[in-house]
Amino acid sequence: MKDCVKSALKSLSDVDNFLSETELTLISDIVNALEPVAVCVNALGRKDCSLATAETVLEFLLRNLKEQRSDIAKTLFNAMKNRIE
Repeated sequence: MKDCVKSALKSLSDVDNFLSETELTLISDIVNALEPVAVCVNALGRKDCSLATAETVLEFLLRNLKEQRSDIAKTLFNAMKNRIE
């Protein structure tokens, strides 16, 4: 067990070889796409959320996702737009 932990810590200290640039970009794209989703879910889940507020929140989400250039954001945008329509 001790050797496994040592090996893992050694691997983590070498961050440049831990994840490739492509993997880091993908993780960043996912986080950037999901942050506005989390904000909207929290807003929609509030007790005082009206239909007007919900409409504004969803418009914000669609606009935000549309402005992003990543594939994951485009996929989320299309899925949300199709679901709303």
